[in-house]
Amino acid sequence: MLVILTALFVVALAAPVLFRWTGRQGFYLLAAAPAAGFVWLLTQLPHVFALQEALDAGRPVPASAARLDRAVPWVPYLEIELAFRMDVLAAFMSLIVLGVGALVLAYCARYFREHEPRNAVFGGQLLAFAGAMFGLVTTDDLMVLYTFWEITSVLSFLLIGYSGHRIFARRSAITALIVTTFGGLAMLAGLIMLAHFAGSWRISGVLEAAPALMADAGLRGLLEVAVALVLIGALTKSAQAPFHFWLPAAMAAPTPVSAYLHAAAMVKAGVFLVARLAPEFHGLAMWQVLVIGVGLWTLLLGGWRALRQTDIKLVLAYGTVSQLGFLMVANGLGTRDAAMAGLAMLLAHAVFKAPLFMVVGIIDHEAGTRDLRQLSGIGRRHPALAAVAVVAGLSMAGLPPLFGFVAKESVLEGLAAHGVAHADVWGWTPLVLMTVGSVLTFAYTWRFLWGSFAAKRDEEGAAVPVTRFHTRVTTLELAPAALLALAGLVLAFLPGPVEGIITAHTGSLPPLDPEEAPAYLALWHGWTPILALSAGVWVLGALLSPDSAASQVRVVMWDIRLPVALMAVVTGASLAIAGAQMQTILDNPLAEPFTLGISAAAALGAAPGPGGHVLLHGHAGAGAARVAHGGGVVLLEGGEQRLAAFVLVGRREHADVGDAAQEGDVEGAHVRGAVRADDARPVQGEDHRQVLDGDVVDELVVGALQEGGVDGHHRLEPLAGQAGGEGHGMLLGDAHVVVAAREALLEL
Repeated sequence: MLVILTALFVVALAAPVLFRWTGRQGFYLLAAAPAAGFVWLLTQLPHVFALQEALDAGRPVPASAARLDRAVPWVPYLEIELAFRMDVLAAFMSLIVLGVGALVLAYCARYFREHEPRNAVFGGQLLAFAGAMFGLVTTDDLMVLYTFWEITSVLSFLLIGYSGHRIFARRSAITALIVTTFGGLAMLAGLIMLAHFAGSWRISGVLEAAPALMADAGLRGLLEVAVALVLIGALTKSAQAPFHFWLPAAMAAPTPVSAYLHAAAMVKAGVFLVARLAPEFHGLAMWQVLVIGVGLWTLLLGGWRALRQTDIKLVLAYGTVSQLGFLMVANGLGTRDAAMAGLAMLLAHAVFKAPLFMVVGIIDHEAGTRDLRQLSGIGRRHPALAAVAVVAGLSMAGLPPLFGFVAKESVLEGLAAHGVAHADVWGWTPLVLMTVGSVLTFAYTWRFLWGSFAAKRDEEGAAVPVTRFHTRVTTLELAPAALLALAGLVLAFLPGPVEGIITAHTGSLPPLDPEEAPAYLALWHGWTPILALSAGVWVLGALLSPDSAASQVRVVMWDIRLPVALMAVVTGASLAIAGAQMQTILDNPLAEPFTLGISAAAALGAAPGPGGHVLLHGHAGAGAARVAHGGGVVLLEGGEQRLAAFVLVGRREHADVGDAAQEGDVEGAHVRGAVRADDARPVQGEDHRQVLDGDVVDELVVGALQEGGVDGHHRLEPLAGQAGGEGHGMLLGDAHVVVAAREALLEL
């Protein structure tokens, strides 16, 4: 175990030498390290089971498993040790971290071009991240856990900021670092409190002392605070609302980062910590609020936002936010059957989300765009690529015969049992809201598959030109994604090995009903109420999808507002963090209210802005956009909805920046403080594929109408000759224009 941990970091340090000899083939050499660890761990599973059995029974560790429970003194006078224990939960997480990590590194060998100058640095950082995650899930010391936790934050900052020449990539990396480090510091305080209460720095020692701590009425209040602080760390790392915004912004990173950190590794750290602590602490009031309540909120918020994206990578990003909420709730109930279902869903998520991100990376590289309005006909031209995406996507949607269906059914069964056991409104709430979240999951999965592979027509009924790839998709390029998608199919028919590993961990946990037989994983449980519930999810998901044929008979979902109270909480809590960051960007007294006004308008439809302005909500997918001459206002033209001009408010003052007009609805605004067009750098090459997170793309498309209102009817011509290539000029999708404009804004 310690040899594997050391080897991961040593090979990562050797990456520059390996790449000097082998070029991008060095990624295969790096992949060999986690692959070897994965194979070794499979051979050690009998000893892992023996160790877990001994721990559950309170017996000494058997000699055959002694190497799986090691401790080396680190800070003796504080009794802090480099303690590592490969129990079943640690082994289960390690198999995901090592297995998916090896495949993502192999994918990198074809994702990156030959002789890219930073291939070695990227590969070394990604492998070091795998090592940090391996240490995080296997350690049994609270301070060592915190150390690896922060190492993952630093490495994620470096990986997200890979395209450091782009200001948005740098800011996305800084945002992720600030949010996760804030959570880590809160967690550190909570860990110190727990260690003090339990009299032990060992995680196992804290869990052993937990029943006595929970029974101590005088200590209960402080225990609530300590666990709440630890959970803040878990919430930030796993992108739970209101801290979720860093994950969509992190899509500025290369696709392998998303396929690993945001599908199988970093974002699962918080879920892992919840799964580790849930059996002992799920009865706390703060646990119910921060894990169950926030998890349900995140599930719905992320799913709703995913349905509004036009960038297929952002569809997956917000879908990941939603599914992390699903995983938090499933793993946070703390009972035997719920834990089994939650861990099965954690594995299912890794084996369908990682290949979907890989598919997006291939499309992005070969087509030059991720805009689902421009992608057309890829499914017919590249059936193998489409087949991999469909298998992984249907697993994400929870359709049989795939492992995503098996895991989701188990989660819903556990939630139904939870409702029966508590027999009140709040007992049934998780099942109801998780079902609603599953409907959203089905809908945005449909949107992703349709947007990526279907042949499309524009608003006038003309066929969208077929998307052509620059090169042929090779077997080596597609193989890592195909292997993971295939695993999702095989595990549905053969869930026994996975169930055996999971139940070795959950067998000692308390059941909801001692009379009930343990739950099990199976593709077919018979004609059950949960199966009928799943069928209803599929039907409602098809009706909800804005791109399905069934959507023609549905109510227009975009005109439906979430309850004002919920959105007020979402807006206020999220912008308490985001607004502070925007204030540092705009050295302008309007900065904070401008930020707040944008999100309020997006949430509620329209709201008064700063200084008597009116901020009108607009749909980011509504039409093409241009950067106009003279005034430099982004002009939105056409589309299904009426949009006002998008105005950037910055430090720079212009006496007269001109008027902005909208084609078909010539309503303009004399604006002040706008950024000139020549400040907005055109987006070219690799950069044009990097878009803002969905909150900015969808909610920053607003109009700022100065007091005095309409003042002109000028049609301003687009800039010409500043970005080469058809489709890469100033007639860009609105998301891409916002990127160029915001980069100019951030540099003021």
